[in-house]
Amino acid sequence: MEIIKSKDNPFYKNLIKIMNSKVPQYVLLEGPHLYEQWVASNKPIECIICSESFIEKNSKFLSFFKSEVRCVSDALFSQLSDVVSNQGLMILVKYSIGQKNDLDFTQSIVMLDGVQDPGNIGTILRTCLAVNIHQVIMNDKCANAWSSKVIRSAQGAHAFIDIYRLNLIEIIELPKIRDEYEVIATLISEEAKSLYKLNLNKKIAWIFGNEGAGISKEVCSKVDTSIMIPMESEIESLNVGVAASVCLYEQYRQKLSQ
Repeated sequence: MEIIKSKDNPFYKNLIKIMNSKVPQYVLLEGPHLYEQWVASNKPIECIICSESFIEKNSKFLSFFKSEVRCVSDALFSQLSDVVSNQGLMILVKYSIGQKNDLDFTQSIVMLDGVQDPGNIGTILRTCLAVNIHQVIMNDKCANAWSSKVIRSAQGAHAFIDIYRLNLIEIIELPKIRDEYEVIATLISEEAKSLYKLNLNKKIAWIFGNEGAGISKEVCSKVDTSIMIPMESEIESLNVGVAASVCLYEQYRQKLSQ
């Protein structure tokens, strides 16, 4: 197998562009876990990239790979990796950006309004998968859902969740949403109802907002129900990733208790 050792190699130069998010809809997923998750989702893999050391240690497993395998020197692989101790394996995949017509109105939906922290987005994606929610809609004020930090935080959830980049107002105003869903948002207000006093055994369009500013006024005006998570007086609010997890698991708990 040819080992790419020059940083001027055209294939490698393209990988660098992809790593820097300069090639739309292409991304590198690093490590055996993300590889296994992507394979389990039955989504195509463009190419498998291995370090020279990985090939030497795992040559007997190469026959199990069903996609093209390219090998790069350890030094070049390290430049592609964003972890200190890399495992010598990553995959190149092309992801799809969901369109409005692709939405599945048979299940609950999570919408993010200006969530900026990659760790929060990753946590929310991971939680959605854990509670069987497979659609997350983000507006253009949110951070990139396919950045390396979000991917690492989500721990493979990207393989199973449909991620959309859409205008939240337009989605909330869709007849299907208005007629079949309850639009619920976490808000600090006198009108907010306790999360634990609501019937969540229904289709819900959850909205979670920016870490500092919360949900925009325009989006707030479209909400059916404002909720709050009960907590001790010393704390005013929760991190958005934690708050989303609490809400989604309460819905999941109610579903399981039916």
